[in-house]
Amino acid sequence: MKNITLCPVCILVLSAVCNFTHAQQITGIWKGKVKSASLELKIIKSGDSLTGTSYYYTSKNSYRRYSIKGYFDPETNDVIWWDDELLNGKDISSTEATLNVADFNCPGEDKMLLDGNSSERDNKDVSKGPLHLQK
Repeated sequence: MKNITLCPVCILVLSAVCNFTHAQQITGIWKGKVKSASLELKIIKSGDSLTGTSYYYTSKNSYRRYSIKGYFDPETNDVIWWDDELLNGKDISSTEATLNVADFNCPGEDKMLLDGNSSERDNKDVSKGPLHLQK
C-alpha cells in the first residue's frame, strides 16, 4: 500500500476551497417564518461577520425592513444576527427589533435550513417565537 502525502500548498488550497464553500452556503436569501410572521432574510457573509436585510410581513399592508448585523460561529454552526436599524415599514404594529440564533444545517443535498429562536434584541428574555428558514 502506498502512502499519500499532500504538499503544504495543496493543503492550503483545499482548506481555502472548503472555507469559501461554507461561506457561500450561508450567503443568500432565506425564507420562512418567525412565529406567525413571514420573513425574508438576505445574508452576506464576510469572514465571520454577517450583514444584510430582514423583511418581516404579515400581509401586503403590514411589513417592516431592517438592516442586520451578526456573525457565524463555525464551532457550533450557529448563525446569530440582530435587526440593527429600521429602514422602512408600513402599518407597523410592532417595531421591536429581534435577536435571532439559528442552527445552520444541511439535511439533504439541495436543502439548507436555519432553525432556532427569536427574541427581542434589547431584552433577550422576551421570546418572539421559533424561527424556521430555508434557502
